[in-house]
Amino acid sequence: MLRLLIVCGLFAGSFLFAQTPNEDLKKDLKSFLENKSFPELLNEFKQETIQLTVTGRQERSIARRPYHMQDGYRCQVFAGTSLPSAEKIANQLKALNLDSVYVLQDESLFKVQVGNFQQRTDAEALLTQLQNAGYSGAWIIEGDVRVAKSEAEQQAIAEQENKLEQQFSSEQNYYYAIQVMATVDSEKAKQLSRDMELRTQQPVQAAPQGSIWKVLVGKFNSRTDAEQLLRELKKGGF
Repeated sequence: MLRLLIVCGLFAGSFLFAQTPNEDLKKDLKSFLENKSFPELLNEFKQETIQLTVTGRQERSIARRPYHMQDGYRCQVFAGTSLPSAEKIANQLKALNLDSVYVLQDESLFKVQVGNFQQRTDAEALLTQLQNAGYSGAWIIEGDVRVAKSEAEQQAIAEQENKLEQQFSSEQNYYYAIQVMATVDSEKAKQLSRDMELRTQQPVQAAPQGSIWKVLVGKFNSRTDAEQLLRELKKGGF
């Protein structure tokens, strides 16, 4: 689709120009176009470079995380087939004010791990602390650990995310809204729409989509702003 648009933009003026009475000019133009490849025409006459960045939802979700995954060390306190047992031990560890307590599933096993260390000596210090607290069976494992991103890096990622979302919304005429109802009953949708208008300053609409009526609240260029409204609506019972 992008190429078709470029072709139209590139040749639209040529077609108009070729409609003049000057037949020699028409022939010259035809000969010129026939002897030029499409890449040559783009390189010679393009006025701007268009760059499209397409990132999948999973990749963007990973980019939003406040941490990187890197090789490192953790202390493992439990590995068994009982999820309740794993959760019980995890809660006990959290009660000791230990940061970064995880319950992980690995096939049929549930594991309780603690810590995110890049140096083994730090993991050994935690292991001693766990053993002194009564977890004599704890041991050190190697694997992926979370390493916090710097505040500057997190801020840069957030700004880039908002910039891309606003640019995409503006160019595609898209926006973010919160759906609070989906029903086949148009009267229910319209009634909720009227009720929501009294409860929020955001725009509200009851929009038919096929046989379904949806009640939508808000109209945002940024996903971040929409997520803020979503949290507020959930607190309000939606």
